[in-house]
Amino acid sequence: MKANLISLGCAKNRVDSEKILAALGLNDVIIARNPQDSDVIIINSCGFIKSALKEAAKIISSIECIVQKTGARLIVYGCAVSRKNGFNKKNFPLVSDWYSLKDHQRMLASLGCGKINNAHTRLLTTGGYAYLKIADGCSNRCSYCTIPQIKGPYHSRPVGDIVKEATELAEAGIKELILIAQDTTAYGIDLYGYKKLHILLDHLSKINRIKWIRLLYAHPRSINEKTIQYIEKDPKVCKYIDLPLQHINDRILYRMNRKISRKQIEKLLKRLMRIKNISIRTTFIAGFPGETSREFKELYNWIKNNALDWIGVFPYYNEPGTKAYSSPQLRSSTVSERYNRLLDLQKDIVQRTNIKYVGKTIKALISNENGDFYGHTEYSSPEIDSRILIKKLLKQRSGDFIRVKIKGIKGVDLYGEIVRNV
Repeated sequence: MKANLISLGCAKNRVDSEKILAALGLNDVIIARNPQDSDVIIINSCGFIKSALKEAAKIISSIECIVQKTGARLIVYGCAVSRKNGFNKKNFPLVSDWYSLKDHQRMLASLGCGKINNAHTRLLTTGGYAYLKIADGCSNRCSYCTIPQIKGPYHSRPVGDIVKEATELAEAGIKELILIAQDTTAYGIDLYGYKKLHILLDHLSKINRIKWIRLLYAHPRSINEKTIQYIEKDPKVCKYIDLPLQHINDRILYRMNRKISRKQIEKLLKRLMRIKNISIRTTFIAGFPGETSREFKELYNWIKNNALDWIGVFPYYNEPGTKAYSSPQLRSSTVSERYNRLLDLQKDIVQRTNIKYVGKTIKALISNENGDFYGHTEYSSPEIDSRILIKKLLKQRSGDFIRVKIKGIKGVDLYGEIVRNV
C-alpha cells in the first residue's frame, strides 16, 4: 500500500504528521511523494482560525478531484474535524473517513498499523532542526482562542518521554531542538504542580549531539525567573525567545483574558533585554472587538518605539465558541486597515533587524527546502523569521553548521557566502 500525507497548519501539526508517517513506515506502508501515486491520502488538517478552515476545505476539494480519477481512499484527520464546521460527508462526499484528534489510534488501526510501541519515532521532514512538542492543549482561555475547545486543557508530557524523543532525534542527526506547545513556559504545572521548564532544559542540554535549543510560544504571564536565567546562562539555549504579546493596551489585554498588564509586559521585556544579544519575537492581533482608534494607536506606537527583532501580525478572526465571539465586532474594513498598517510596520522591523547582519560573518545551521539551501542563526527561527540564502555550497549538507558572510538583503531574507564550516 502507498500512502501520501498532506500536513496543514502549525509546527505542532507537523510533529503529529511525522509520527503518523513513521507509524505507516514501520508497518510496511510505502510513503508516496505525490497524492496521484497513492492508494491512501491523509490530510492532517488545521482548524485554529477561519483562514485555516478555508485552506483545509480548499485542499480537500482539490484532492477529491484526484480521488475521483484514481479511486484512492481519502482520510481527513485533525483539528478541522474536531471543530466540525461543515467538515462532513455531505459537503465532501469523496472523503472516505473523518477522524478527530481523539480518534488518532483508531485512524492508525484502520490503516493496519495497530498500536505503535514507540510513540517517539518520527519520519523527519526538516533538516538539521526538529520541533519537539513538550505539551498540548491549553488552559489559559484567551477570549479569542479556539484551542481549549479543540485540544482540551493543558497537558504536559513527562520529562523522561521528552528526553527519550530528543535523544532519538539527536541520534538521527538533529542539531537543534525547537520546543513547542501552546504555552511552553507553563510546562510541568499540570503534571508536577510547578513550572518545570528550566529543569527540562537542563536535561535536554546534556544531550551531547544537541547544539541549540530554542523556545517558541512562551506566554508572558507564564515565564519565570528560573527559565530566564537558564536562557541567559546555558550556551546551548538560543538567545532567542518567541513571546506572543497580542496587544499592549490594558483594557484590551483584560478583554482578551491575557492576565497580564502593559506594566508587567514592559518589566518582563526589560529583564529579557539584559540577556546579551537576546533576540525577541512576538505576535499581535489587529482589530480585536471594541478596540478604539486610540487603543490601536497606542499599540502601533508601542511596537514602533520598542526594540523588537521579529513580529508576526494577524487580523482578528471572530471564532464561534470563543468568549469574544458574542462581542460587538469592528467593521471588517477597519480590521483590514489596522492589520495592513501593522504589516507595514512588520516590514520595517524585519528590514531594521536584517540590516544589522549585512557585512558580518555569523554562525548558521543549514537546512534544505525544495532543493534550495538556507541558513538560520541562533537569533532567528527557521520558517518564521528571515532566512539566509546560501549562494554556494562546497561539501556542506543539511544539518551542518557554517560560518557565513552576509552579503545583502533580498526581500525579507538575507543572502551570503560560506566562509568555512564550524
